[in-house]
Amino acid sequence: MGYGLVKVGTTATKIISDNSNRKVLWITNASTGSTVYIGPDDSVTSLNAGVPLFAYQNIETKKDFGDYKGPIYGIVGTTGDTCKVFYWEVE
Repeated sequence: MGYGLVKVGTTATKIISDNSNRKVLWITNASTGSTVYIGPDDSVTSLNAGVPLFAYQNIETKKDFGDYKGPIYGIVGTTGDTCKVFYWEVE
């Protein structure tokens, strides 16, 4: 099991590494200003992202990635903003 906080800005940032033992992964954006766009590698942009993490999510609106075992990268679409992204991973 692992959990943590990653600050995500306007450059693609790794939120969590791949983990072949992962059973559950939850991610939430606790910042109030911007959306974080996520994808499976550092080529993620606000235009090609598969899933947005909207600003100020709480535990009830977290994204559940189930048994996805790959890495997740994020990027903020608003210039100059940084978001706090929390993750919780269960093995």
